[in-house]
Amino acid sequence: ALASGCYEPVAGPDIPAVSGPRVLSTLPPDGASGVPITASVSAVFSEPMDPASISTATFTLAGPGTTPISGSVTLNPEGTTAVFDPAADLPAGVVCTATVTTGAKNTAGTPLSKNRVWHFTTAEAPDTTPPAVASTSPAKDEPAAAVNTNVIANSTEAMNPVTITTSTFTLTGPGATPIPGSVSCTGNTAVFDPASDLPAGTLCTATVAATAADLAGNILGSAYSWTFTTSDRKSVV
Repeated sequence: ALASGCYEPVAGPDIPAVSGPRVLSTLPPDGASGVPITASVSAVFSEPMDPASISTATFTLAGPGTTPISGSVTLNPEGTTAVFDPAADLPAGVVCTATVTTGAKNTAGTPLSKNRVWHFTTAEAPDTTPPAVASTSPAKDEPAAAVNTNVIANSTEAMNPVTITTSTFTLTGPGATPIPGSVSCTGNTAVFDPASDLPAGTLCTATVAATAADLAGNILGSAYSWTFTTSDRKSVV
């Protein structure tokens, strides 16, 4: 029995009858952003659907724009959840459009009353490109670097400062004799600041270790070394 003061709505001029299947929810939901490119897309129906009507013809995915995304469609045993499984990773950083058409029908043969369309945006592609040393100061094979110079390595992308230390950015000379100093890193630029003037007239070797990494964790992969020779002069600050 209904509680006192409550009534059960019935179909009428102001309350139309609801019949036929509906899409109750989707995953990703409409308007979602940062969706992993490995994601599948699903639609949950209000009632069991006819498996023959749930296919890549009635459940489609496109992006960017109207570019079709290939994949396969399955319906769970209860017939209430359809899953579009893309054949490959989704395109990164684009708006994708999922559609369940009126070709989708319940087990009684009643179709959706209208297409269900929703949109979501995929995440940007992860950075998998290793960094590289793009330029140095002093330059490679510089014949007369000032003895009071700092040694600088500029990389192709911002580096993780935690991985740029006196263990991964070193300076030696003459030969393998370590030159003490401090190391700092801001963005793409790593700086070795010698504790004192460099030895004059000396071939010095600077090395950035293979383990130096960018902000995404990609490492150099192989050590980068270059040499330069100091003069007997100081630069004017």
